[in-house]
Amino acid sequence: EVLLITSTIDDFVMNNLNEYAGKKLVSAEKAKLAAKRDEDSPKLAAAAQKELFAWMEKSVPGIKKVRASSRLADSPAMIVDHESAAMRRMMMMMHDGKAPELPDQTLEVNTSHPIVLGLAGMRAADEATAKIVAQQLFTNAVLAAGLLDDPRAMISNMNELLKAAVAPHAQSVAVEGGDGTTVEILDEDYTPTTDEKEEEGKKGEKEGAK
Repeated sequence: EVLLITSTIDDFVMNNLNEYAGKKLVSAEKAKLAAKRDEDSPKLAAAAQKELFAWMEKSVPGIKKVRASSRLADSPAMIVDHESAAMRRMMMMMHDGKAPELPDQTLEVNTSHPIVLGLAGMRAADEATAKIVAQQLFTNAVLAAGLLDDPRAMISNMNELLKAAVAPHAQSVAVEGGDGTTVEILDEDYTPTTDEKEEEGKKGEKEGAK
């Protein structure tokens, strides 16, 4: 059976109530659970897991350890063995909105999730962007655990992700230079449409006539 708790006070109660009606109460974050997964779904190989986890521990500030998860099915990652989020919020209220520095965290990763599989491949192809993705993956897990004190802190990283996502799709953009002139920037892989080719041909004929 699963007990879903949503109130802040529940965190304090559960930390002191270990058993109820003869049943032991165990946090899903600490219990050894095995989620049901599709056996046909791809999974990151053991060697690739080791390399990715070591790279994340080195590249992402705030991560103490990364390990494979057996309890995650739909989520890419989660923080485990962390302090009470409710206690942290209470400490913030007691100290004028300032919480103590968050210690490095242990991150459990779903090695079958598309984001994790993609991150493993991106690390070799584009490490700079891979670091941004890994940082956001960790930040999302911290947020889900209720440990992110100021959500605005992740805006800069999200903007970098947005910039990386749209950059390859900029095919033809008109920009204004510092002198007020308009310059057209074409992507190297951009293929002009039939109408654009005809328009370009007309321009050439007019210039030739002159």
